[in-house]
Amino acid sequence: MTKPKIEVLGVDIGQVLVEQFDPGFHFRGPNYLNAPELPEAFRVLRRLNRERGMEIVLATRCASPRLRAKRTEWLDHHNFWARVGIPRVSPLYYWTPHYKSSAFHDRGVTHAVDDDPDELVHLDLVPHLVLLLGQSDRIEKHQGFIQNRAACVRSWTEIEMLWLP
Repeated sequence: MTKPKIEVLGVDIGQVLVEQFDPGFHFRGPNYLNAPELPEAFRVLRRLNRERGMEIVLATRCASPRLRAKRTEWLDHHNFWARVGIPRVSPLYYWTPHYKSSAFHDRGVTHAVDDDPDELVHLDLVPHLVLLLGQSDRIEKHQGFIQNRAACVRSWTEIEMLWLP
């Protein structure tokens, strides 16, 4: 008997979990802990984990140890792990989109949510891609890839409709 393949969801942090459209909430500023989570993100991730059995892997481009600590602090401050219902593990921190692609491949990521088309195009080995719209000024550059490989959504509620019954 073959073991069913585990679904693994790779999730970016900035603009995917953390709303940072207001420059006052960027991780480089003093008010980063007050940055709100994107509406419904934690709830939908919890459902994906519980109802679909998806393993959740967080990944974010961040080279600075200080900024890494701030991202982890934000996740802890917003009680991410308990609210999503997953073990507390360190996010994958990477420096280039190529590294993210390799890390996702090594982790067996089958689904990914990102807000940056420049990053998404490097995840061509991930079967199920979602572009959470927000970086619309960069979509045109990768229009062909996005049309052929990614579902474009505007909210976590749309991701819920896409991947859950």
